[in-house]
Amino acid sequence: MINKSKDNIAYNIIDTDQEVDNDIINLIKSIEGVLFVRKLPSK
Repeated sequence: MINKSKDNIAYNIIDTDQEVDNDIINLIKSIEGVLFVRKLPSK
């Protein structure tokens, strides 16, 4: 996981070895303060 910030904005990159289902994506989106979640397709 990578976490970077500038002033009061931050981002995280989470790399996994397995597929992340939409339930997990929705759980992350529901966290207070999360503005945007994007899931990139696996190769």
